[in-house]
Amino acid sequence: MGACTFDLIHDYALELEPGVILEIGSTRGEGSTYFFAGYTANQSKFKFLTVDRNPELTRHLTKLERIGDIKVFTMTGEDFVDKVLPSANYKLSYVYLDGFDIIREYQELDPFIVNQKEQYQQQFKVELCNKNSWESHLYITKGLLDYTTKNCIIHIDDTWYDEALGWQGKGATAVPFLLQENWQLLPEPEISFFGTGYVALKKLENG
Repeated sequence: MGACTFDLIHDYALELEPGVILEIGSTRGEGSTYFFAGYTANQSKFKFLTVDRNPELTRHLTKLERIGDIKVFTMTGEDFVDKVLPSANYKLSYVYLDGFDIIREYQELDPFIVNQKEQYQQQFKVELCNKNSWESHLYITKGLLDYTTKNCIIHIDDTWYDEALGWQGKGATAVPFLLQENWQLLPEPEISFFGTGYVALKKLENG
């Protein structure tokens, strides 16, 4: 979660092939799920899928399935790429990855992060830490690649580049992997007032 960057799709909508808009990590107040649901509700070019492991969250989102070609999945992103994509006829046009949270240095004692740590441990039996976030986003990214359209965009929230440390945030390992796989960074990742950014990469036609 962080700055509202999901409306980036407006800048590239005409270039995208018909297919699926996939969100991994449903909205927790910033509005991404409702934005994509509204974006796809009155058009036939895109379906919208949102995936989140938290059943308390997704049960409130299932009402969106009544307004368009929208489907809500209650599972991890890892399970989605392992168990759903191989047997579904989905072609991914735009992917928004905003799943497994990260912890910035100045947030260690933030009440929200403390609460998130407890929730991850108690409800999901997994530790909330940056290593697990990096592994999750990399695993999901690798699992998506066989199902993307020829000019798909993968948009990873809460990710930025540090001159001294390299790629940071949720996409710290996924971005270098995509670059190695011949994906291209879209121009100038934005940095918000809060210091959270995003990275978006486009699949090259010969990629």
